[in-house]
Amino acid sequence: MTVTIIAMGRESFRSLVRETSPAKSNIVTWLNKPKWLNRLTLYFLILLPMVYIILKSIFSYFGLVHTDVDSARYMLSAMVQGEGAIVAIVVTLSLVAVQLAASSYSARVIDIFRRTPDLWILIAIYSFSIFYALAVLKTIESVNPQPGDPINRWSSLETHISFAYFFGFFAFMALVPYIWSTLEMLKPSTVINMLAERITKQNILSSIEKTPDDPVMPVIDIVNGALLRYDYETVIDGLTAIGEHTSGIFKELGSSNSMLKRLGHGTYEEMKISEIVFDHLTSVGKLAASKDNEKATVAALFSLWTNVEIAAEQRFEVATKWGIESIEEVGIAGTERRLEMATLTAIQLIGTVGETIAKQSTEETMAKQKLENIVITAVNALKEIRRVAMERRLNNPAQKAEDLIKRIHEATNPSSSL
Repeated sequence: MTVTIIAMGRESFRSLVRETSPAKSNIVTWLNKPKWLNRLTLYFLILLPMVYIILKSIFSYFGLVHTDVDSARYMLSAMVQGEGAIVAIVVTLSLVAVQLAASSYSARVIDIFRRTPDLWILIAIYSFSIFYALAVLKTIESVNPQPGDPINRWSSLETHISFAYFFGFFAFMALVPYIWSTLEMLKPSTVINMLAERITKQNILSSIEKTPDDPVMPVIDIVNGALLRYDYETVIDGLTAIGEHTSGIFKELGSSNSMLKRLGHGTYEEMKISEIVFDHLTSVGKLAASKDNEKATVAALFSLWTNVEIAAEQRFEVATKWGIESIEEVGIAGTERRLEMATLTAIQLIGTVGETIAKQSTEETMAKQKLENIVITAVNALKEIRRVAMERRLNNPAQKAEDLIKRIHEATNPSSSL
């Protein structure tokens, strides 16, 4: 029953706190990702041909085949000036956007904007368009046709002028995806997802001796800032992103380590990753509880449980015990603030893990002692939360903890319940 409640709670939690975004095709989703290959494909393999087809149709329909000398000079000169002004405005507004994001979220997002390809692609497009148009202007002067003469007799020059017009129009059209991308980058969820991509096993292990390079810390900074602003949606996005990436790390560890190593004293990787991941999530949960933000506290508990659940499945004794103790810390913090829902959530999550491991300990002989150690940790955590709940006169959570302790004992000793 408890497992069913937790499963339903997790799914309802995810569905209620996060709005379901409109369904997008895989191609559109891929193109929207701020990566070099994706954005180059959008600009040069999709937008560029579209602009060419549009201009080709317009030129053919209105018969704009031949170019007057004076018109060419005037148009190219005006286009160069306009593009120069646009580049200056775009760079200025981009820097303002970076400053706004850095002040709203964290100074660490500056590196995200620096690595985003759209600004550099746009600058490259405008630079090429400006210098190409200037070169064509110089060519017109060197050919020196008579004013008013059409330029079709110099077919190569006509081609260059047409291409300068075409690429200038393409440069103006490139502003559309750039502005769209910049607005997306100002969304907390986009910044969080980009920062969370750096949460990998290699990056976490390499950051042990380099604290500023901790890949989890930038997301934690954003979540903590959102907590102070009572921005619940950003808190959920951050905790969800951390939970998804860190649980994947525990799965990766499980596939690379043998069963004996997992149920031993814990590998170096397991201990260090557990320390970083659970300490960060625990700090967020305790901060949320101190602010009486019950929803954020529950979100932190579910993010912790996501990792504990995977660690238990992979038979990581150290990580599972560490995670249970982390849930206990957050649960006690919520109990001390009389956050009943957070207290109940912590109790149910610990009880679920404890009961599951207790059943496994009766079925496995090789790892029986290690599994029983996890069960003892879960029972002790429930007892401690129950004690604090009784002190704060939270009778319902205290009774729930007592019931789960009994169920864990029954699962450990099935014969005693007969």
